[in-house]
Amino acid sequence: GTRCSKCCHLITQNDWIRRAGEQVFHLACFACDSCTRQLSTGEEFGLVDGRVLCKSHYLEIIEGSSTDGDCCESEANSKKRKSKRNRTTFTDEQIHILQANFQIDCNPDGQDLERIADISGLSKRVVQVWFQNARARNKKYISKNRTLGPGTSLCAPDQIDVNIAFSAFYTGSPENEIETSGPCFTPPTQV
Repeated sequence: GTRCSKCCHLITQNDWIRRAGEQVFHLACFACDSCTRQLSTGEEFGLVDGRVLCKSHYLEIIEGSSTDGDCCESEANSKKRKSKRNRTTFTDEQIHILQANFQIDCNPDGQDLERIADISGLSKRVVQVWFQNARARNKKYISKNRTLGPGTSLCAPDQIDVNIAFSAFYTGSPENEIETSGPCFTPPTQV
């Protein structure tokens, strides 16, 4: 079978993968070989001698400012000051998974967050923050459109209109509309 180019473990049909040239990686293994930062969907990267590099490290190597790919002085200085975290980009499948689970339980416990993270290929922390933001969006939407009585749950199925509450994720094109019947995600492509 096909093996991940980073960890060398077998890739199963249920694994989320990334491809770079002829190489195949687990989603979590698709990271810069120099700074070990996981690369996001759509992010530019480079391949040098079979190594995956983020754009900045790729440019360093191409421009010759760092020949061995180790930490350079400018990188060490940037680590001293707090750097801004890159925004997470979600695929349509990940959004569908998150929304489907939000409809079931808008405040999942730690085990559920781990399960959703495994299914979606995201970190537990990213899933946790997504649910916090989704609850805030849902609360804002409900308070704008209805006055909740005391003790009314924001997670009650009759209170959630996912098509409206999450409309900010979509451009309005029909292929991006949420399917309320059928599977919540498409299985990963087989390798």
